[in-house]
Amino acid sequence: MIEIAGQVKWFGASALVVGIGYGLVFHSVAGIEQANAQMSMQAGNVAATCEQAANSLDELVECISEHMPAKNSGAYVPPSTSIQNDWRTVVQQLVAIDDIGDCDDISIPTSLIGIYEVFPFYDAYDGREYCVAMEVLDADHNHVVDRGWGTLIVNPTPERRLSIDIPHPIEDNDTNLEGIAIFKGVGAHTFVMAGANRDANTQASTCQSGEVESDVAHSINNLFFPTVVEIDQHYFGAALEHTAIQFHGMKAGGCPDVGIYITHGSKDAPRTGDSIVALKHALLAQNPSWGEPGVQTVANPGQPEATCGKNGTDNVEGRYLNTRDESRACGSDVKVYNGRFIHIEQDPGEYRNPMIWIAAIEAAFAPISAPPVTTTIAFQYQVAPSSAYVGASDTWLDADDPDDDRGGRQKCEADGDEKSAALRWDVSAIPAGSTIDGVTITLDVSNATDSRGYYAYPLSRDWTEADATWNEYADGLAWQMPGASGAQDRATIPVGKWTPRATGKQSFSINPALVQSWLDNPSTNRGILIANEDNSNGVDFYCREAAPALRPRLTVVYH
Repeated sequence: MIEIAGQVKWFGASALVVGIGYGLVFHSVAGIEQANAQMSMQAGNVAATCEQAANSLDELVECISEHMPAKNSGAYVPPSTSIQNDWRTVVQQLVAIDDIGDCDDISIPTSLIGIYEVFPFYDAYDGREYCVAMEVLDADHNHVVDRGWGTLIVNPTPERRLSIDIPHPIEDNDTNLEGIAIFKGVGAHTFVMAGANRDANTQASTCQSGEVESDVAHSINNLFFPTVVEIDQHYFGAALEHTAIQFHGMKAGGCPDVGIYITHGSKDAPRTGDSIVALKHALLAQNPSWGEPGVQTVANPGQPEATCGKNGTDNVEGRYLNTRDESRACGSDVKVYNGRFIHIEQDPGEYRNPMIWIAAIEAAFAPISAPPVTTTIAFQYQVAPSSAYVGASDTWLDADDPDDDRGGRQKCEADGDEKSAALRWDVSAIPAGSTIDGVTITLDVSNATDSRGYYAYPLSRDWTEADATWNEYADGLAWQMPGASGAQDRATIPVGKWTPRATGKQSFSINPALVQSWLDNPSTNRGILIANEDNSNGVDFYCREAAPALRPRLTVVYH
């Protein structure tokens, strides 16, 4: 369960909360007991490290990636056939669950106990629950998992029959973080990520000449390939179609005229109305400039004006998915495609923006069931919902001038353990009884920060813009701890993370349950605090006193 402004919410009968506050990671009682037993026998457990550090799947995946065998480390351990077969039974169970409570009941074969853990995970930033199977054993305490076998994450209530697959999470920079954001954003069913750098080992692949055994896109001696097979077999058994989308990252200019190249693992031009054509058009609709002359574009095979040889014809997962024949994975290039596999190559930078991909995939792939008809409303001081709206307030707290209020200034600041910013919006214009589906905050940045970013914490004190300072939240009323850092001042777990690495308008999402609580119980709306004591690279953004277009904006989707 978690507690939000006095409300208790439960997430399964056998859930045990770890931590205090709003958004929480939680584990099954059985899973924790098993983990404790394992840790008493083992030298190290990566899950214990990552679960404590992660408030969201994004942060969990980032932490997992930091503990993978590195390039030329020789630390990838190919699994035996019996291990692969045991892992297949785990995947079969995982992809069949349709309720998060079933995550507690996954049976782990003896050969994998202590190497893998399976547990439910509550994402504090999107308010959803997922089932995670991750490698955990670090017996020599070198902060690297001992085998490099990878991760499977399952959404028990998916919106789309898609798998987001990341074969090269380290070497193809940031495709791991891009992929998990896309997985969450489009409501995909599964997220599959390799467990080691593609070049961790130098030993040749027994599947394809010129490749190494640690590259899961060109070898089947791993757990990535059987995971893809078993997900496909799950859908085949249910007589349902699905699509595995595999994201790769090429070097800048890898294909001179192409920024994004989308294939089915085939060099053949796609048929009219094909899913990769729809995806291409959706991406170009999001970014029309990508279709202009002289700009790297989005392309499919068969476009003479935008050629690229990265067709993925030797990709072992693509070969299997296009034939449903495992024996073809290590053979010659497949001459046919069926649409179950999509191979994507991307240049760095804007081409890997997950928000662009989320919108494009949602446009190209219909949801499993028709979503509710939603309404979008924005809150921005004297701008939206109308020029009469005055329900927004903001200020920032400064340790250098602890008794000086900052309300009324045009810019807000956050900077390590010295500055933090408070924001609040009245959301009473949303009809009572509505369900909040999504929440985005957009701030106009004048001084960007780095990848450590800043967190959004729900505030617990009824602060006032005119009087809030580093020491007080209102005139004569002190924070429990200066800078609103006490457990009675704000939640200990954030509801979102903001990483503005560029100036201009920068958006991030927060857990819809927080705004739901504001709507259902308006007296609990104390807004949020933008803070990160561990990030000394400060961020500046415009407050509500700035020009109208620059003011903080809260956008809410509801039904």
